[in-house]
Amino acid sequence: MSEPTDAASGNVPGPRSAPLPLPPTAVSAGPEDGDMTDAMEEAYWSVRRLAASSTVRQVLVRLPRITALIGRLAWQADRASTLTAVVCQLASAAMAAFGLIASVGVLQHLFAQGPTPIAYARPSRRSSSSRASSPPVPCWRPPSRWPRHA
Repeated sequence: MSEPTDAASGNVPGPRSAPLPLPPTAVSAGPEDGDMTDAMEEAYWSVRRLAASSTVRQVLVRLPRITALIGRLAWQADRASTLTAVVCQLASAAMAAFGLIASVGVLQHLFAQGPTPIAYARPSRRSSSSRASSPPVPCWRPPSRWPRHA
């Protein structure tokens, strides 16, 4: 059959013989004298005003050093996950660049022919014989001041 479990082998403790004591009604929140300011740490941004008042240039100067530090920490924590994240970010950037280049090519091709030609309205829901005899009605015309491209 199956292997014996802990309960069958007798390793499970028995029920408690005495009830647990009740929790305390009041718990002190800090030192008994009521002054907790000595034990509190001040946040780094309040000690170093540099972090709060940095200019964009100062942040950009520190950015490579911070990025290298984060990269080293991530590499030490988990090399496989760090490498996977870097490869995925590079692939995402490459695909975004390809999409932007492709959209520029499409827009250049689209705008190379000049303004949109006169668009014609859809034919009405009349019978097919009356539709064939009536010319299409333009629904938009460019202003006369627009230059004509040859």
